Amino acid sequence: MKKIVIYILFVFASFNISSAQLYEEWVRTYNPVYPGYNSADKSAVDKFGNLIIAGRSDSNSVSPDFIVLKYNAYGNLLWSRRYDGIAHDNDYFSDLILDDSGNVYITGKSYEGSSFGHINFVTIKYSANGEMRWKKSLDWTAHKEDVPFSITIDKQNNVYVAGYGKSSSQIYENFDMILVKYSREGEELWIRSFNSQYQVSDWGYSVVSDDSDFVYMSGYSILNSPVITTIKYDTHGNQIWKRHFPRLSSEFAIKLRSISDYESNIIINGYYNSVAVDFVTLKYDRNGNLLWSSIFDGPASNIDFCKALTSDRDLNIYVAGESDNFNGRDALIIKYSPEGKINWIRYFDNGLNQDDEIRAISLDNYQNVYAVGNTLIPATHNDFLILKYNLTGDLIWKKIFSKPFDNIAYSIAVDNYQNLFVSGYHEFLTDNSEIVILRYSQFTGTENENVFIKSRNSLNVSPNPFNPKTTINYIINEKSFIELKIFNITGQLIMTLISTIQEPNEYSLSFDGSNLSAGIYFCGLYEYGKLILIKKIMLIK
Repeated sequence: MKKIVIYILFVFASFNISSAQLYEEWVRTYNPVYPGYNSADKSAVDKFGNLIIAGRSDSNSVSPDFIVLKYNAYGNLLWSRRYDGIAHDNDYFSDLILDDSGNVYITGKSYEGSSFGHINFVTIKYSANGEMRWKKSLDWTAHKEDVPFSITIDKQNNVYVAGYGKSSSQIYENFDMILVKYSREGEELWIRSFNSQYQVSDWGYSVVSDDSDFVYMSGYSILNSPVITTIKYDTHGNQIWKRHFPRLSSEFAIKLRSISDYESNIIINGYYNSVAVDFVTLKYDRNGNLLWSSIFDGPASNIDFCKALTSDRDLNIYVAGESDNFNGRDALIIKYSPEGKINWIRYFDNGLNQDDEIRAISLDNYQNVYAVGNTLIPATHNDFLILKYNLTGDLIWKKIFSKPFDNIAYSIAVDNYQNLFVSGYHEFLTDNSEIVILRYSQFTGTENENVFIKSRNSLNVSPNPFNPKTTINYIINEKSFIELKIFNITGQLIMTLISTIQEPNEYSLSFDGSNLSAGIYFCGLYEYGKLILIKKIMLIK
Protein backbone atom coordinates (compact mmCIF):
# COMPACT_ATOMS: atom_id res chain seq x y z
CA MET A 1 0.00 0.00 0.00
CA LYS A 2 1.38 3.40 -0.94
CA LYS A 3 2.00 5.73 2.00
CA ILE A 4 0.94 9.35 1.64
CA VAL A 5 2.77 11.91 3.79
CA ILE A 6 1.36 15.33 4.64
CA TYR A 7 3.20 18.06 6.60
CA ILE A 8 1.20 20.54 8.65
CA LEU A 9 2.34 23.31 11.00
CA PHE A 10 -0.11 23.41 13.88
CA VAL A 11 -0.47 26.87 15.41
CA PHE A 12 -2.93 27.98 18.06
CA ALA A 13 -3.15 30.19 21.12
CA SER A 14 -2.95 29.04 24.72
CA PHE A 15 -6.03 27.75 26.58
CA ASN A 16 -7.31 26.56 29.93
CA ILE A 17 -7.15 22.87 30.84
CA SER A 18 -9.88 20.79 32.50
CA SER A 19 -11.36 17.35 32.01
CA ALA A 20 -13.93 16.65 29.28
CA GLN A 21 -15.37 13.94 27.08
CA LEU A 22 -17.48 16.19 24.86
CA TYR A 23 -16.11 17.82 21.72
CA GLU A 24 -17.55 20.97 20.24
CA GLU A 25 -17.59 20.41 16.49
CA TRP A 26 -19.20 23.63 15.38
CA VAL A 27 -21.40 26.54 16.39
CA ARG A 28 -23.79 28.20 13.99
CA THR A 29 -25.93 31.28 14.43
CA TYR A 30 -28.87 32.45 12.34
CA ASN A 31 -29.97 36.06 12.43
CA PRO A 32 -31.08 37.08 8.92
CA VAL A 33 -31.84 40.76 9.49
CA TYR A 34 -31.10 42.88 12.54
CA PRO A 35 -33.05 43.72 14.72
CA GLY A 36 -35.50 40.98 15.65
CA TYR A 37 -36.28 37.94 17.74
CA ASN A 38 -35.14 34.53 16.49
CA SER A 39 -35.54 31.25 18.35
CA ALA A 40 -35.08 27.53 17.59
CA ASP A 41 -37.87 25.76 19.47
CA LYS A 42 -37.87 22.19 18.09
CA SER A 43 -35.35 20.02 16.26
CA ALA A 44 -34.98 16.59 14.68
CA VAL A 45 -32.25 14.61 12.91
CA ASP A 46 -33.12 12.72 9.73
CA LYS A 47 -31.68 9.32 8.82
CA PHE A 48 -28.99 11.01 6.72
CA GLY A 49 -27.63 12.92 9.72
CA ASN A 50 -29.06 16.28 8.71
CA LEU A 51 -30.47 18.59 11.36
CA ILE A 52 -33.82 20.32 10.91
CA ILE A 53 -34.82 23.02 13.35
CA ALA A 54 -37.95 25.13 13.48
CA GLY A 55 -39.08 28.07 15.52
CA ARG A 56 -39.85 31.74 15.38
CA SER A 57 -38.24 34.58 13.51
CA ASP A 58 -39.43 38.17 13.21
CA SER A 59 -36.29 39.60 11.69
CA ASN A 60 -37.80 40.27 8.26
CA SER A 61 -40.95 42.06 9.42
CA VAL A 62 -42.60 43.65 12.40
CA SER A 63 -44.43 40.42 13.25
CA PRO A 64 -43.17 36.88 13.93
CA ASP A 65 -42.99 34.19 11.23
CA PHE A 66 -42.38 30.45 11.21
CA ILE A 67 -38.76 29.60 10.40
CA VAL A 68 -37.37 26.22 9.27
CA LEU A 69 -33.63 25.61 8.81
CA LYS A 70 -31.84 22.52 7.52
CA TYR A 71 -28.14 21.92 8.22
CA ASN A 72 -25.98 19.02 7.18
CA ALA A 73 -23.73 17.20 9.65
CA TYR A 74 -20.88 19.60 8.89
CA GLY A 75 -22.83 22.70 9.82
CA ASN A 76 -23.59 23.90 6.30
CA LEU A 77 -26.99 25.54 5.92
CA LEU A 78 -28.73 23.58 3.15
CA TRP A 79 -31.87 25.68 3.06
CA SER A 80 -34.06 28.00 5.08
CA ARG A 81 -37.78 28.57 4.74
CA ARG A 82 -39.81 31.35 6.27
CA TYR A 83 -43.61 31.30 6.44
CA ASP A 84 -45.23 34.72 6.61
CA GLY A 85 -49.00 34.16 6.64
CA ILE A 86 -51.48 35.54 4.15
CA ALA A 87 -52.24 38.56 6.37
CA HIS A 88 -48.52 39.21 6.99
CA ASP A 89 -49.28 39.34 10.69
CA ASN A 90 -48.43 37.18 13.71
CA ASP A 91 -47.42 33.57 12.93
CA TYR A 92 -46.30 31.38 15.86
CA PHE A 93 -44.67 27.98 15.33
CA SER A 94 -45.78 25.06 17.56
CA ASP A 95 -44.44 21.67 16.49
CA LEU A 96 -42.29 19.71 14.03
CA ILE A 97 -42.00 16.12 12.79
CA LEU A 98 -40.08 14.34 9.99
CA ASP A 99 -40.94 11.26 7.96
CA ASP A 100 -38.51 8.57 6.79
CA SER A 101 -37.97 10.32 3.46
CA GLY A 102 -36.83 13.52 5.14
CA ASN A 103 -40.04 15.46 4.47
CA VAL A 104 -40.68 18.12 7.10
CA TYR A 105 -44.08 18.82 8.68
CA ILE A 106 -44.70 21.87 10.84
CA THR A 107 -47.74 23.41 12.46
CA GLY A 108 -48.53 26.63 14.26
CA LYS A 109 -51.06 29.40 14.57
CA SER A 110 -51.38 32.19 12.04
CA TYR A 111 -53.43 35.35 11.98
CA GLU A 112 -55.02 35.16 8.52
CA GLY A 113 -57.33 38.16 8.79
CA SER A 114 -60.99 38.59 9.70
CA SER A 115 -62.12 37.35 6.29
CA PHE A 116 -60.38 34.01 6.87
CA GLY A 117 -61.27 33.36 10.51
CA HIS A 118 -58.72 35.45 12.36
CA ILE A 119 -56.25 33.03 14.09
CA ASN A 120 -56.14 29.60 12.44
CA PHE A 121 -54.28 26.30 12.48
CA VAL A 122 -51.65 26.33 9.71
CA THR A 123 -49.90 23.09 8.74
CA ILE A 124 -47.16 22.89 6.10
CA LYS A 125 -45.30 20.05 4.42
CA TYR A 126 -41.84 20.70 2.96
CA SER A 127 -39.88 18.20 0.89
CA ALA A 128 -36.38 17.14 1.92
CA ASN A 129 -35.13 19.81 -0.49
CA GLY A 130 -37.22 22.54 1.13
CA GLU A 131 -39.97 22.71 -1.48
CA MET A 132 -43.38 23.54 -0.01
CA ARG A 133 -45.56 20.58 -0.99
CA TRP A 134 -48.74 21.89 0.60
CA LYS A 135 -50.13 24.27 3.19
CA LYS A 136 -53.47 23.86 4.96
CA SER A 137 -55.47 26.15 7.24
CA LEU A 138 -58.18 25.20 9.71
CA ASP A 139 -60.74 27.75 10.92
CA TRP A 140 -63.05 26.45 13.69
CA THR A 141 -66.72 27.32 14.09
CA ALA A 142 -66.51 30.68 15.89
CA HIS A 143 -63.95 32.05 13.41
CA LYS A 144 -61.86 33.40 16.28
CA GLU A 145 -58.77 31.89 17.93
CA ASP A 146 -57.74 28.36 16.88
CA VAL A 147 -54.41 27.13 18.23
CA PRO A 148 -52.55 23.92 17.23
CA PHE A 149 -49.97 22.48 19.62
CA SER A 150 -48.96 19.05 18.38
CA ILE A 151 -48.33 17.20 15.11
CA THR A 152 -47.66 13.54 14.32
CA ILE A 153 -47.74 11.15 11.36
CA ASP A 154 -48.76 7.51 11.01
CA LYS A 155 -47.01 4.73 9.07
CA GLN A 156 -48.68 5.88 5.82
CA ASN A 157 -47.48 9.46 6.45
CA ASN A 158 -50.98 10.74 7.09
CA VAL A 159 -50.72 13.85 9.22
CA TYR A 160 -52.56 14.59 12.48
CA VAL A 161 -52.70 17.96 14.20
CA ALA A 162 -54.21 18.57 17.65
CA GLY A 163 -55.07 21.77 19.46
CA TYR A 164 -58.10 23.78 20.45
CA GLY A 165 -60.50 26.17 18.76
CA LYS A 166 -63.08 28.68 19.86
CA SER A 167 -66.58 27.33 19.31
CA SER A 168 -68.58 30.37 20.43
CA SER A 169 -68.34 34.07 19.72
CA GLN A 170 -69.53 34.90 23.22
CA ILE A 171 -67.17 36.49 25.73
CA TYR A 172 -66.50 33.33 27.73
CA GLU A 173 -63.83 31.07 26.32
CA ASN A 174 -65.74 27.97 25.19
CA PHE A 175 -62.89 26.21 23.40
CA ASP A 176 -63.11 22.69 21.94
CA MET A 177 -60.38 20.07 21.65
CA ILE A 178 -59.71 19.61 17.92
CA LEU A 179 -58.01 16.87 15.92
CA VAL A 180 -57.61 17.12 12.14
CA LYS A 181 -56.27 14.44 9.77
CA TYR A 182 -54.63 15.17 6.41
CA SER A 183 -53.45 12.70 3.80
CA ARG A 184 -49.81 12.74 2.76
CA GLU A 185 -50.90 14.87 -0.21
CA GLY A 186 -52.55 17.40 2.10
CA GLU A 187 -56.19 16.43 1.59
CA GLU A 188 -58.30 17.03 4.69
CA LEU A 189 -59.71 13.59 5.56
CA TRP A 190 -61.63 14.35 8.75
CA ILE A 191 -61.93 16.61 11.79
CA ARG A 192 -62.95 15.52 15.28
CA SER A 193 -63.71 17.71 18.26
CA PHE A 194 -64.55 17.24 21.91
CA ASN A 195 -66.56 19.59 24.12
CA SER A 196 -67.34 18.30 27.60
CA GLN A 197 -70.24 20.65 28.29
CA TYR A 198 -71.76 23.88 27.07
CA GLN A 199 -69.91 27.09 27.94
CA VAL A 200 -66.98 25.15 29.39
CA SER A 201 -63.66 24.84 27.60
CA ASP A 202 -61.56 21.87 26.54
CA TRP A 203 -57.97 22.29 25.42
CA GLY A 204 -56.17 19.82 23.15
CA TYR A 205 -52.41 19.75 23.61
CA SER A 206 -50.97 16.51 22.26
CA VAL A 207 -51.48 13.84 19.61
CA VAL A 208 -49.59 10.55 19.07
CA SER A 209 -50.12 7.51 16.85
CA ASP A 210 -49.30 3.87 17.58
CA ASP A 211 -47.99 0.96 15.49
CA SER A 212 -51.50 0.11 14.29
CA ASP A 213 -52.20 3.67 13.13
CA PHE A 214 -54.62 4.44 15.94
CA VAL A 215 -54.32 8.00 17.13
CA TYR A 216 -54.68 9.49 20.62
CA MET A 217 -55.52 13.09 21.49
CA SER A 218 -54.93 14.39 25.01
CA GLY A 219 -55.69 17.64 26.77
CA TYR A 220 -57.45 19.34 29.66
CA SER A 221 -61.21 19.45 30.28
CA ILE A 222 -63.61 20.55 32.97
CA LEU A 223 -66.44 18.15 33.76
CA ASN A 224 -67.80 18.48 37.28
CA SER A 225 -64.14 19.05 38.14
CA PRO A 226 -60.90 19.45 36.15
CA VAL A 227 -59.62 16.36 34.33
CA ILE A 228 -57.00 15.20 31.85
CA THR A 229 -58.87 13.86 28.81
CA THR A 230 -57.50 11.22 26.44
CA ILE A 231 -59.42 10.00 23.37
CA LYS A 232 -58.50 7.15 21.02
CA TYR A 233 -59.60 7.21 17.37
CA ASP A 234 -59.20 4.69 14.57
CA THR A 235 -57.84 5.64 11.17
CA HIS A 236 -61.35 6.66 9.99
CA GLY A 237 -61.92 8.99 12.93
CA ASN A 238 -64.21 6.68 14.90
CA GLN A 239 -63.88 7.11 18.65
CA ILE A 240 -62.63 3.87 20.27
CA TRP A 241 -62.53 5.06 23.87
CA LYS A 242 -62.34 8.17 26.03
CA ARG A 243 -60.78 8.48 29.49
CA HIS A 244 -60.73 11.20 32.11
CA PHE A 245 -58.19 11.44 34.94
CA PRO A 246 -59.04 13.84 37.79
CA ARG A 247 -56.73 16.66 38.74
CA LEU A 248 -56.82 19.41 41.34
CA SER A 249 -56.44 22.47 39.14
CA SER A 250 -58.43 24.08 36.33
CA GLU A 251 -55.24 25.72 35.01
CA PHE A 252 -54.82 24.95 31.31
CA ALA A 253 -51.98 27.20 30.13
CA ILE A 254 -49.25 24.73 31.17
CA LYS A 255 -48.69 22.37 28.26
CA LEU A 256 -49.52 18.66 28.41
CA ARG A 257 -47.46 16.09 26.46
CA SER A 258 -47.87 12.44 25.45
CA ILE A 259 -45.95 9.60 23.79
CA SER A 260 -46.63 6.08 22.55
CA ASP A 261 -44.17 3.34 23.55
CA TYR A 262 -43.08 0.18 21.71
CA GLU A 263 -46.15 -1.75 22.93
CA SER A 264 -48.62 1.00 21.96
CA ASN A 265 -49.14 2.07 25.54
CA ILE A 266 -49.90 5.77 25.91
CA ILE A 267 -47.97 7.85 28.44
CA ILE A 268 -49.23 11.31 29.34
CA ASN A 269 -47.70 13.97 31.52
CA GLY A 270 -49.57 17.07 32.63
CA TYR A 271 -50.23 19.71 35.22
CA TYR A 272 -51.93 18.40 38.35
CA ASN A 273 -52.15 20.84 41.25
CA SER A 274 -52.13 24.64 41.25
CA VAL A 275 -51.41 24.87 44.99
CA ALA A 276 -48.16 22.90 45.21
CA VAL A 277 -47.71 23.04 41.41
CA ASP A 278 -47.20 19.30 40.92
CA PHE A 279 -47.30 17.20 37.76
CA VAL A 280 -48.76 13.77 37.08
CA THR A 281 -47.66 10.96 34.75
CA LEU A 282 -50.25 8.48 33.44
CA LYS A 283 -49.92 5.23 31.52
CA TYR A 284 -52.82 3.66 29.60
CA ASP A 285 -52.69 0.44 27.63
CA ARG A 286 -54.08 0.32 24.09
CA ASN A 287 -57.50 -0.70 25.46
CA GLY A 288 -57.76 2.37 27.67
CA ASN A 289 -56.98 0.65 30.97
CA LEU A 290 -55.11 2.95 33.35
CA LEU A 291 -52.02 0.92 34.24
CA TRP A 292 -50.65 3.42 36.72
CA SER A 293 -50.43 7.07 37.67
CA SER A 294 -47.68 8.90 39.53
CA ILE A 295 -47.98 12.36 41.05
CA PHE A 296 -44.67 14.11 41.68
CA ASP A 297 -44.27 16.57 44.55
CA GLY A 298 -40.66 17.61 45.09
CA PRO A 299 -38.74 17.98 48.36
CA ALA A 300 -39.92 21.54 48.98
CA SER A 301 -43.58 20.72 48.19
CA ASN A 302 -43.53 23.76 45.98
CA ILE A 303 -43.12 24.35 42.26
CA ASP A 304 -42.49 21.27 40.08
CA PHE A 305 -42.80 21.50 36.30
CA CYS A 306 -42.37 18.73 33.73
CA LYS A 307 -41.22 19.98 30.34
CA ALA A 308 -40.03 16.83 28.54
CA LEU A 309 -41.14 13.20 28.19
CA THR A 310 -39.73 10.15 26.39
CA SER A 311 -39.40 6.36 26.68
CA ASP A 312 -36.80 3.74 25.75
CA ARG A 313 -36.96 0.38 24.01
CA ASP A 314 -37.33 -1.38 27.39
CA LEU A 315 -40.49 0.67 28.07
CA ASN A 316 -38.88 2.78 30.79
CA ILE A 317 -40.22 6.33 30.94
CA TYR A 318 -38.28 9.54 31.50
CA VAL A 319 -39.73 12.87 32.56
CA ALA A 320 -37.70 16.02 33.00
CA GLY A 321 -38.18 19.61 34.04
CA GLU A 322 -37.50 21.55 37.22
CA SER A 323 -38.24 21.23 40.93
CA ASP A 324 -38.07 23.71 43.80
CA ASN A 325 -35.43 22.37 46.18
CA PHE A 326 -35.39 25.11 48.86
CA ASN A 327 -32.39 26.97 47.35
CA GLY A 328 -33.81 27.82 43.96
CA ARG A 329 -35.14 25.39 41.38
CA ASP A 330 -33.06 22.42 40.32
CA ALA A 331 -33.04 20.61 37.00
CA LEU A 332 -34.98 17.36 37.39
CA ILE A 333 -34.98 13.97 35.63
CA ILE A 334 -37.07 10.98 36.76
CA LYS A 335 -36.83 7.47 35.34
CA TYR A 336 -39.88 5.23 35.79
CA SER A 337 -39.96 1.49 35.22
CA PRO A 338 -42.65 0.09 32.88
CA GLU A 339 -44.70 -0.66 36.01
CA GLY A 340 -44.50 2.94 37.25
CA LYS A 341 -41.86 2.42 39.92
CA ILE A 342 -39.35 5.24 40.25
CA ASN A 343 -35.97 3.77 39.28
CA TRP A 344 -34.11 6.95 40.03
CA ILE A 345 -34.51 10.70 40.47
CA ARG A 346 -31.73 13.13 39.67
CA TYR A 347 -31.53 16.77 40.60
CA PHE A 348 -28.90 19.05 39.16
CA ASP A 349 -27.78 22.28 40.79
CA ASN A 350 -24.94 24.20 39.20
CA GLY A 351 -23.60 25.05 42.65
CA LEU A 352 -24.94 28.59 42.59
CA ASN A 353 -28.28 27.94 44.31
CA GLN A 354 -30.05 29.59 41.40
CA ASP A 355 -32.64 28.26 38.95
CA ASP A 356 -31.67 25.31 36.74
CA GLU A 357 -34.15 23.62 34.40
CA ILE A 358 -34.48 20.95 31.72
CA ARG A 359 -36.50 21.77 28.59
CA ALA A 360 -35.81 18.74 26.38
CA ILE A 361 -34.43 15.22 26.65
CA SER A 362 -33.26 12.58 24.18
CA LEU A 363 -31.83 9.06 24.34
CA ASP A 364 -29.08 7.40 22.33
CA ASN A 365 -28.87 3.78 21.18
CA TYR A 366 -27.30 2.78 24.51
CA GLN A 367 -30.12 4.38 26.53
CA ASN A 368 -27.94 7.16 27.83
CA VAL A 369 -30.02 10.21 28.70
CA TYR A 370 -29.20 13.66 27.31
CA ALA A 371 -30.89 16.70 28.76
CA VAL A 372 -30.73 20.33 27.73
CA GLY A 373 -32.01 23.43 29.46
CA ASN A 374 -30.70 26.45 31.26
CA THR A 375 -28.71 27.46 34.29
CA LEU A 376 -29.06 30.93 35.80
CA ILE A 377 -25.91 32.89 36.47
CA PRO A 378 -26.77 35.23 39.39
CA ALA A 379 -27.82 38.74 38.47
CA THR A 380 -26.58 38.39 34.91
CA HIS A 381 -27.96 35.84 32.45
CA ASN A 382 -28.88 32.26 31.57
CA ASP A 383 -26.51 29.79 29.94
CA PHE A 384 -27.18 26.55 28.04
CA LEU A 385 -27.05 23.53 30.35
CA ILE A 386 -26.31 20.14 28.74
CA LEU A 387 -26.20 16.94 30.82
CA LYS A 388 -25.53 13.27 30.12
CA TYR A 389 -26.62 10.44 32.43
CA ASN A 390 -26.16 6.73 31.87
CA LEU A 391 -29.03 4.27 32.17
CA THR A 392 -28.44 3.86 35.92
CA GLY A 393 -28.59 7.60 36.52
CA ASP A 394 -24.89 8.37 36.92
CA LEU A 395 -23.90 11.82 35.69
CA ILE A 396 -21.34 11.24 32.92
CA TRP A 397 -20.63 14.85 32.06
CA LYS A 398 -22.06 18.35 32.08
CA LYS A 399 -21.50 21.17 29.64
CA ILE A 400 -22.23 24.87 30.02
CA PHE A 401 -22.39 26.98 26.86
CA SER A 402 -22.23 30.72 27.35
CA LYS A 403 -22.28 33.86 25.28
CA PRO A 404 -22.70 37.40 26.63
CA PHE A 405 -26.23 38.12 27.85
CA ASP A 406 -29.04 35.55 27.81
CA ASN A 407 -28.80 32.04 26.31
CA ILE A 408 -31.91 29.81 26.27
CA ALA A 409 -31.73 26.19 25.04
CA TYR A 410 -34.94 24.56 23.84
CA SER A 411 -34.04 21.40 21.99
CA ILE A 412 -31.60 18.50 21.75
CA ALA A 413 -31.31 15.78 19.09
CA VAL A 414 -28.96 12.78 19.05
CA ASP A 415 -27.97 10.93 15.89
CA ASN A 416 -27.08 7.25 15.52
CA TYR A 417 -23.41 7.96 16.27
CA GLN A 418 -24.03 9.80 19.55
CA ASN A 419 -23.40 13.21 18.01
CA LEU A 420 -25.46 15.87 19.75
CA PHE A 421 -27.25 18.86 18.26
CA VAL A 422 -28.38 21.55 20.70
CA SER A 423 -30.43 24.55 19.64
CA GLY A 424 -31.98 27.61 21.19
CA TYR A 425 -31.32 31.32 21.09
CA HIS A 426 -28.88 33.96 22.27
CA GLU A 427 -30.38 37.30 23.26
CA PHE A 428 -27.68 39.89 22.66
CA LEU A 429 -29.94 42.92 23.17
CA THR A 430 -33.41 43.29 24.66
CA ASP A 431 -35.90 41.72 22.23
CA ASN A 432 -33.08 40.97 19.80
CA SER A 433 -31.80 37.44 19.50
CA GLU A 434 -30.15 34.98 17.14
CA ILE A 435 -30.72 31.26 16.72
CA VAL A 436 -27.80 29.20 18.07
CA ILE A 437 -27.06 25.64 16.94
CA LEU A 438 -24.27 23.52 18.45
CA ARG A 439 -22.90 20.16 17.37
CA TYR A 440 -20.90 17.99 19.76
CA SER A 441 -19.18 14.66 19.27
CA GLN A 442 -18.08 12.47 22.16
CA PHE A 443 -16.22 9.38 23.16
CA THR A 444 -16.67 7.34 26.30
CA GLY A 445 -13.49 5.44 26.98
CA THR A 446 -9.71 5.52 27.23
CA GLU A 447 -7.34 6.95 24.68
CA ASN A 448 -7.16 3.65 22.79
CA GLU A 449 -10.86 2.86 22.74
CA ASN A 450 -12.36 2.93 19.24
CA VAL A 451 -15.89 3.54 20.38
CA PHE A 452 -17.71 3.70 17.09
CA ILE A 453 -15.44 1.85 14.71
CA LYS A 454 -17.02 -0.70 12.35
CA SER A 455 -14.15 -1.08 9.87
CA ARG A 456 -10.42 -1.82 9.96
CA ASN A 457 -9.39 1.83 9.97
CA SER A 458 -6.59 2.70 12.40
CA LEU A 459 -5.11 5.78 14.04
CA ASN A 460 -1.73 6.12 15.75
CA VAL A 461 0.38 9.03 16.96
CA SER A 462 4.14 8.69 17.46
CA PRO A 463 6.04 9.89 19.34
CA ASN A 464 3.53 10.44 22.10
CA PRO A 465 4.27 12.37 24.32
CA PHE A 466 6.08 14.68 21.92
CA ASN A 467 8.09 17.90 21.94
CA PRO A 468 7.33 19.71 19.74
CA LYS A 469 6.78 17.50 16.68
CA THR A 470 4.92 14.25 16.12
CA THR A 471 3.45 12.17 13.31
CA ILE A 472 -0.16 11.04 12.94
CA ASN A 473 -0.59 7.80 10.99
CA TYR A 474 -3.97 6.52 9.90
CA ILE A 475 -5.33 3.89 7.54
CA ILE A 476 -8.51 4.22 5.47
CA ASN A 477 -9.94 0.97 4.09
CA GLU A 478 -12.82 2.42 2.08
CA LYS A 479 -13.18 5.56 0.02
CA SER A 480 -14.70 8.03 2.48
CA PHE A 481 -15.08 11.66 3.39
CA ILE A 482 -12.40 11.92 6.07
CA GLU A 483 -11.80 14.56 8.72
CA LEU A 484 -8.95 14.66 11.21
CA LYS A 485 -9.49 17.07 14.10
CA ILE A 486 -7.62 18.21 17.18
CA PHE A 487 -9.42 19.19 20.39
CA ASN A 488 -8.13 20.63 23.62
CA ILE A 489 -8.98 18.97 26.91
CA THR A 490 -12.04 21.18 27.39
CA GLY A 491 -13.52 19.69 24.21
CA GLN A 492 -12.99 22.81 22.11
CA LEU A 493 -12.13 22.21 18.47
CA ILE A 494 -8.65 23.61 17.88
CA MET A 495 -8.10 22.75 14.23
CA THR A 496 -9.33 20.57 11.40
CA LEU A 497 -6.23 19.04 9.83
CA ILE A 498 -7.92 17.08 7.03
CA SER A 499 -11.36 17.52 5.46
CA THR A 500 -11.60 15.75 2.12
CA ILE A 501 -12.53 12.56 0.30
CA GLN A 502 -9.70 10.04 0.55
CA GLU A 503 -9.05 6.75 -1.20
CA PRO A 504 -8.19 3.54 0.68
CA ASN A 505 -4.60 4.01 1.76
CA GLU A 506 -2.17 4.58 4.59
CA TYR A 507 -1.64 8.25 5.41
CA SER A 508 0.98 10.02 7.47
CA LEU A 509 0.50 13.55 8.69
CA SER A 510 3.20 15.56 10.44
CA PHE A 511 2.74 18.75 12.36
CA ASP A 512 4.77 21.02 14.58
CA GLY A 513 3.28 22.06 17.94
CA SER A 514 5.92 24.65 18.74
CA ASN A 515 3.34 27.38 19.26
CA LEU A 516 1.05 25.31 21.48
CA SER A 517 0.98 25.33 25.24
CA ALA A 518 2.05 22.12 26.90
CA GLY A 519 -0.81 19.83 27.84
CA ILE A 520 -3.22 17.12 26.78
CA TYR A 521 -5.03 17.12 23.45
CA PHE A 522 -7.24 14.68 21.57
CA CYS A 523 -6.91 13.67 17.93
CA GLY A 524 -10.15 12.45 16.34
CA LEU A 525 -10.65 10.64 13.04
CA TYR A 526 -14.06 11.11 11.39
CA GLU A 527 -15.72 9.22 8.55
CA TYR A 528 -18.69 11.01 6.96
CA GLY A 529 -19.07 13.10 10.11
CA LYS A 530 -18.93 10.12 12.46
CA LEU A 531 -16.22 9.98 15.13
CA ILE A 532 -14.69 6.53 14.63
CA LEU A 533 -11.28 6.74 16.33
CA ILE A 534 -9.72 9.02 18.92
CA LYS A 535 -6.29 9.31 20.51
CA LYS A 536 -5.08 11.21 23.53
CA ILE A 537 -1.84 13.03 22.79
CA MET A 538 0.45 14.95 25.12
CA LEU A 539 2.70 17.88 24.29
CA ILE A 540 5.55 18.37 26.76
CA LYS A 541 7.96 21.28 26.93
